[in-house]
Amino acid sequence: MTTTDRSARLPRPALVVAALAVIAMLVWSVVQWPEMADQVVTRESDGRHGTSMVTREVTALAMPLALLGMAALLAVTPMLDAKLMAGLRRTSAAGRRASARVLGAFVVGLSVLFPALHVAFVALQTGSEPPVTEIVGSAVGVLLVVLGLYLPLARPDAETVGDGEEGFRAALGPAYRLGGLALVVVGVGVLVMSLLLPAIAVIVAVGGVALVFVGIGVTAAFRAWRR
Repeated sequence: MTTTDRSARLPRPALVVAALAVIAMLVWSVVQWPEMADQVVTRESDGRHGTSMVTREVTALAMPLALLGMAALLAVTPMLDAKLMAGLRRTSAAGRRASARVLGAFVVGLSVLFPALHVAFVALQTGSEPPVTEIVGSAVGVLLVVLGLYLPLARPDAETVGDGEEGFRAALGPAYRLGGLALVVVGVGVLVMSLLLPAIAVIVAVGGVALVFVGIGVTAAFRAWRR
């Protein structure tokens, strides 16, 4: 296997979506630039630390650059992983392709979340009061739904070295399918809470994600133990 294998590449549509999101954020920064204050106070001085200030240049570029950096990092991750696994264990082309698709879904989710955060940060700089909690909460919900749909593809595909390890790997398949469904439910719940009760949307997101991934591990371990 070589790292030039197309199965170890992030799906091109995911990168296109990220590029469009970066462009949209930059356009929003340009449109809002005249209304943005030169700098805003994010934390007042209280004797233990000085006043923290954020300039409009930082606000205008922070999220676009962050998304660009994340997309670039995730774009090379499948190839680096393929190179690493080539020296350790064999993985199938289908497994590598599935992992790349999961990372692609993550990039798409971030391409929804980061623009929402960008709108919120620019609003602080302009002094406007959009429904920031609802916007960001909804974006988090969309991110979780997208990840939930693709989570079953993330199950390990590498060769194993023992019956116990193989049993656990095999048990992860059904566990990831259930976990993906549960993560979609959590995402929908976060979407609903962000519109009805925005204050607890973050609690639902953090608690739900933690429960899903703990549940995946426990379910897989129990299934492997019963084999």
